[in-house]
Amino acid sequence: MRVTGNHMDRMAKLPHLPILLLLAAALIIGLFTLPDYGEGWDEADIRRYSEYAAGAYRYLLHPQDLPPFETNLNLYGPAYVALAGLLVGLATRVAPLLSPVTAWHGVHFLTFLIGVLLLYLLARRWMSDTAAFGAALLFITQPLFWGHAFINPKDIPFMTMFLATVYFGLRAVDQLKNSVRLTPTLIIAAVMLGITSSLRVLGPLAGFIVLGYAALDRPSRFILPASLYLALAALTTYLSWPYLWAAPVSRFIESLGTMADFPFNSVVLFAGGL
Repeated sequence: MRVTGNHMDRMAKLPHLPILLLLAAALIIGLFTLPDYGEGWDEADIRRYSEYAAGAYRYLLHPQDLPPFETNLNLYGPAYVALAGLLVGLATRVAPLLSPVTAWHGVHFLTFLIGVLLLYLLARRWMSDTAAFGAALLFITQPLFWGHAFINPKDIPFMTMFLATVYFGLRAVDQLKNSVRLTPTLIIAAVMLGITSSLRVLGPLAGFIVLGYAALDRPSRFILPASLYLALAALTTYLSWPYLWAAPVSRFIESLGTMADFPFNSVVLFAGGL
């Protein structure tokens, strides 16, 4: 009984051990299967957009001279693909035999694992550690999510950023309940919201979730922090999305309109056929 008690004490001090072991196991499996995933039809454009975004900041002070990107990818903010491109460049320099396509898939998969961790941390707000771990386990073992974790450079990053926005936003609100002041967590939450809003048209919804949570507890005390939160998020969206620089309002509205009724005229194949 004494040994069992000591064992339980050690486990109580390591509540995150199961999720860390799960993520480590998933990472090992992912690394072994990483070369098995082929290139998606839009990945070449994504890589070019990453390079375009990296060079766009020389035009920040004179955006009218920024050359347009020739596809509708400019209707998405490039923050994720720009960062992913830097990580891919580093990975291919460290491991020259690693193909760029495989390196990109590796970055996408790591982004997915971060999303699983964020899902677990969010679930712990309302569940026990065991239940939160079960939710993460159920999520990570879904074949659809697992496959997209490697080859989907749009939806997987957006999912992770959305979870990050909500997670850090709720934490910031909790801190503000004790002391209404600008905290590092609030700044991180605002930056997360800004980037998420640039990635997808539903990105601002994460901010509404955070503000709705804040409104449950004396809304008047959060007016100033909420204003700072939204202002910093808007600035982040602007700075991380070169397409907005020349005409922020009209081009953001253009993006909303296009994403609400996205034009897709390509053919989707199943097993190589129509």
